[in-house]
Amino acid sequence: MSLFINKGALMVLETTGRRTGRRRFTPVGYWQDAHGAFFVGGGAAGMTAVPDWVANLRATSTAAVWIRRSRIPVVARELAGDERDRARDEATAIWAGVPRYERKSGRVIPYFRMVPSED
Repeated sequence: MSLFINKGALMVLETTGRRTGRRRFTPVGYWQDAHGAFFVGGGAAGMTAVPDWVANLRATSTAAVWIRRSRIPVVARELAGDERDRARDEATAIWAGVPRYERKSGRVIPYFRMVPSED
């Protein structure tokens, strides 16, 4: 039995623009653990620039995810060290192209764990 659900599904991530303060919406692939936390990686298909949604989450950890027309407020935390490495391994198990994207981008791909909040 897998510890993860919704592997490889898509959601819309709602962040607050760090410069404008406006809501921003970005479709991203995600997976979810058995405790309800959502995981996303900022690979951006190998782009060299860090995605705006990553910079927005780094500036403000509160966000929301939209799954099947339901808005779920979350608090995001960027993973580091062993946690980040585990998330990368999990992402690679779901999307075989992750290592190629990482090489192509020339940067360390950030991963975030997002936990539902009361908002």
